[in-house]
Amino acid sequence: MFKVISLQTSETREVELVKLSRNLMLNSIVARGTPDGGLEHLGLITHQDLVFFAHTWGTWALEASETKAPEAQEALRLVGLWLEDSKRVSSEELRTARAAAGAARSAALGDWSAEAADDSARAAGAAGDAAGAAAEAAWAAGAARADRAAAGAASRAARAEAYQKQGEFILEHLQKTSLFTFPFPSA
Repeated sequence: MFKVISLQTSETREVELVKLSRNLMLNSIVARGTPDGGLEHLGLITHQDLVFFAHTWGTWALEASETKAPEAQEALRLVGLWLEDSKRVSSEELRTARAAAGAARSAALGDWSAEAADDSARAAGAAGDAAGAAAEAAWAAGAARADRAAAGAASRAARAEAYQKQGEFILEHLQKTSLFTFPFPSA
């Protein structure tokens, strides 16, 4: 079991690995329970991390899609540039890319599966709008080709697999990048 603890509001979410990517919060600590009832600090989630995750998952969704939506590709390209250096891309460019990628998602799926379309980007929340939209558009492009009636169970299984992969990616990323440790009292 994992805990996501907001440093801003002290809100704590206890989640399984498969739900970790959908429960990250800006400026939060991710921790894992220890056998003695304590918590092991795994890392701090920043705005940069949330954008990085949304960009990564959008890239995965686009790679898995038969249809490579140009709007999603452009949004991911711009977010990639932003991740390298935030001064290389303007807020206006990111907003425009997000709107175009969101329109591509809507064109591919309509309102029917808006939930499935943004699953890969939920962890981004308000951060990384362009990356989130690119992930939505990429997911939508792949899902639009599936038969809606037959895709239900397969889609749920694919999403569960994607969430597991996202959770594992988060843990690996935190292990590589976390510079801070926080003492947690035992229960």
